[in-house]
Amino acid sequence: NNDKEILLIKAIDRVHNLNTVSYLSLEKQKKQVYETIKNFLICAEELSLNHISQFFYAECIKLNIKLGVITLDSVIENQNIFDQEFSLPVSPLYRNV
Repeated sequence: NNDKEILLIKAIDRVHNLNTVSYLSLEKQKKQVYETIKNFLICAEELSLNHISQFFYAECIKLNIKLGVITLDSVIENQNIFDQEFSLPVSPLYRNV
């Protein structure tokens, strides 16, 4: 139970980090997105933190497009939202973007 509380606190901290990511350099922004995908998105899904995982998902899509990691066309065409190194399928919520 204590582990879940720690993960929840870390997830909430990451929400704050994504809300303030625009104040970082472009490289640090890319690193924040990558770390969020790799370490937080899947964890939030596994813990059934639905609102947090949806926030992570939406923000990572927007930031990856803004940072030029992916294009909206590639999201629609390939049905995935991240680069080749780390790839997840597009959520049904975002398929009609």
